[in-house]
Amino acid sequence: MWRIIFLTIHNWLENQSLQLQHNSLLRLMQKLQFQAGGQEKLLIENQLLVINKDLVIQQQTYWVSICFAGFALIMLLGCFVIYNQRRKCYLLLQTLREAKEIEIQEAIMKGEEKERKRISRDLHDGIGGLLSAVRMHFGALRYQNSYLKYDYEFDHALEILDDAILEVRKTSHNLMPDKLNQHGLVSALEGFCQKVSHSSMLLITFCTVGKIQRFHSNYELSIYRVVQELITNIIKHSKATEAIVQLTQHNDCLTITVEDNGVGFKSISQKQNGIGLTNLKERITSLNGQLTLTTIPDSGTTAYMEFNISFMQSPDLQVAI
Repeated sequence: MWRIIFLTIHNWLENQSLQLQHNSLLRLMQKLQFQAGGQEKLLIENQLLVINKDLVIQQQTYWVSICFAGFALIMLLGCFVIYNQRRKCYLLLQTLREAKEIEIQEAIMKGEEKERKRISRDLHDGIGGLLSAVRMHFGALRYQNSYLKYDYEFDHALEILDDAILEVRKTSHNLMPDKLNQHGLVSALEGFCQKVSHSSMLLITFCTVGKIQRFHSNYELSIYRVVQELITNIIKHSKATEAIVQLTQHNDCLTITVEDNGVGFKSISQKQNGIGLTNLKERITSLNGQLTLTTIPDSGTTAYMEFNISFMQSPDLQVAI
């Protein structure tokens, strides 16, 4: 197609050159025609006819080339328009597909949150209430039977029951943290890190960089679960004594870094094959995020997460935490 356009330009230039040569030659022949005799005059007239025919042929060739070039340009513009329309349709479909995936994920998260609230309420009000009632009956039983005041087995049973009540309350709270609903992600994570530091051998430093906004409750809860799972893994497997949890927000990007000084692990690929980490990566991906793990044996592990939060921000919650 470009070759046709090039040839058209070339033919036009050639036609212009031939026309100039023809005009110059025509003037010369006409001048000679006036000066020549009968036979020579006839010969010159024949030569003029040949030159005129050549010029007509050149002009016809030129206009045919112009038509081909115009057709080629129209075809080129048509192809460009079709390509542009197809690209617009593809981008539109891609946007609709992503929006549908986000909508499905939001529906799943809402369902999960609703189920967690129900389980949390059932644990706290149902099982927790029953265990508290049992504890009261045990207390009344001891009051009615004085010999139980010094019974070791009875005391031990009460301790186990108290531990069970405490675990039910803790599980209920972890399923749906009150601080997360009331004060947001930053406050809930800070409180969680403080609790872990007070109740275990792991000292966690929590910090934020930049202004962390409030997000939809579904996303705040999911991110809270991700950090909670990472901290739990550190306590269970890393033998770490210190850890850092850092949140940073810049424009539409939220990054979370969880780092420890534990034993690390030898192979990233081996670690990533674990069921727990696979589920964690799937949760992060569903939040439109990415997870990067780096580790050095005997020097600790760093989990770096990056989230696109453009669709996570709650329009009615714009106050920084």
